[in-house]
Amino acid sequence: MADLVRSTIIKDNPIRNGLDAFRCSFTLLCERRSVSCGPDALGQLGRQDTDVQNLTLDLLSALRSLPATCLLPSKTGLRSLWNDLLRLIGAVAADDFDSRRIRPLFNAVLAGNPCEKLIWDEVYRAVSMEVLHEVDPAGDVILSLQIERQAIEKRGMTKKKKKKEKKRKRSEFYTIYN
Repeated sequence: MADLVRSTIIKDNPIRNGLDAFRCSFTLLCERRSVSCGPDALGQLGRQDTDVQNLTLDLLSALRSLPATCLLPSKTGLRSLWNDLLRLIGAVAADDFDSRRIRPLFNAVLAGNPCEKLIWDEVYRAVSMEVLHEVDPAGDVILSLQIERQAIEKRGMTKKKKKKEKKRKRSEFYTIYN
């Protein structure tokens, strides 16, 4: 069911030319560095290069500006994919950023005839907690996601526990007075 909703949102809100500015920035960077703009260009540009880091931030910002991003469900259970991308942007901005973590997303976006489903699949993979954890080995981002998820779960559990406790007390009351 979730896949059907996701597919419908992607179909109803196509990327169209929403990533063209990023593609242009990528091409200009490759030309400036005398690197071919093929799939392995990212590897040639360097894993910890500030230009690559800025390019990644450009891509993630461009993705955040797409209408589908606000409508697609969150991978982490928090609001929408837009929020997940915002967290990933924070991780990418960290000093220990390694572009290898985002390379499949770059490849999907830069493909000659990009498949939108593949692009969104790679966006979801990039924002998954495992990738965030790899991007930020100190665990700061993953820890904040885990804390928020635990808070959400705790609120749900608290309501369930209160209901069970109330039900148990009622049954005790009826047992005592009947």
